[in-house]
Amino acid sequence: MWEMILAASIVVLVFLFLFLAVSSFLNGKNLKRQKGYFAELQQSLKKGQKIKLYGGIIGEIQALGKETVDLRVKSGTVIEVERSAVAEIMQ
Repeated sequence: MWEMILAASIVVLVFLFLFLAVSSFLNGKNLKRQKGYFAELQQSLKKGQKIKLYGGIIGEIQALGKETVDLRVKSGTVIEVERSAVAEIMQ
């Protein structure tokens, strides 16, 4: 009886290990793809483009800094945000 319990436990542990290995591999691949997308997005920012931030704010780029973007929103106010806050280019 103990032999059967031990064998079943080993099988469960092997399946658990395989599941974790496969999910880690797929997750790493997805993270690498996302990192490449956002690096390309940051490089393609230009003055005059309409962009959307992660918080849902939409505006037009007025100036680009090394780490920040000056963004004119609908009210005419210019706000300074980090480049990493840019979610997508609208145009």
